[in-house]
Amino acid sequence: MKRKYGTRLKDYFTNDVIVVALFILAIISGSVYALYIKDRDSSVFLMLNNYILLDAKTSFQIEKVLSSIYGYFKQLIVIWLFGLFAFTLPLSLGAFFIMVFSYAFTTTCIILIYGIKGLMVAVFAYGLQAIIMLAIAMYLGISSIRKSSLKVPYVFGNNFLGIIPMAAGSCVIALLDVLTISNLHYIVTLLL
Repeated sequence: MKRKYGTRLKDYFTNDVIVVALFILAIISGSVYALYIKDRDSSVFLMLNNYILLDAKTSFQIEKVLSSIYGYFKQLIVIWLFGLFAFTLPLSLGAFFIMVFSYAFTTTCIILIYGIKGLMVAVFAYGLQAIIMLAIAMYLGISSIRKSSLKVPYVFGNNFLGIIPMAAGSCVIALLDVLTISNLHYIVTLLL
């Protein structure tokens, strides 16, 4: 009887490498695109600067928390739903790529606006939320690829439990998001 532990471990490693490579490619693409439009279109930078310095002064409101929860949960649910089936897996990975690209683009823009202090602004503005969000999204991407490469029959009930961590993560991210955004103006003022 042959054992296939090495092959299974190799498949798991390959699946992880695909998601990590996509993650790195999205970071590089987002950063390069921000550098590309730096001299061509300053309206993005002006809009981001105005938001950070002026528009971020908001009070804590339950409607903002709920809309933030909905927004984060919607992004994760798209990655999860498209990852359920092998033929929609590229859409799941595309949604993951877009999420990472947007974080990289925004961080690079903030760094270009404020210099090295912009990195601290980005960390305080959405650093913890982004880490949680990307960790959940990476887990969903890796598990989707692993599931699609297995040769076992599909059972929907086993995958339905994945909604619980996404909902809990979305709630935590949204709460952190609303708390930091409401204090972002003060954080930027202290850092700059």
